[in-house]
Amino acid sequence: MLLPKGCQPGPAQLAWLGDAVWELHQRR
Repeated sequence: MLLPKGCQPGPAQLAWLGDAVWELHQRR
């Protein structure tokens, strides 16, 4: 789940991360 050190998140990673976080919030 965590990105490798030195690897900057791109648009795709940010979108995936945002979606995952949103899903977690919806489950509350």
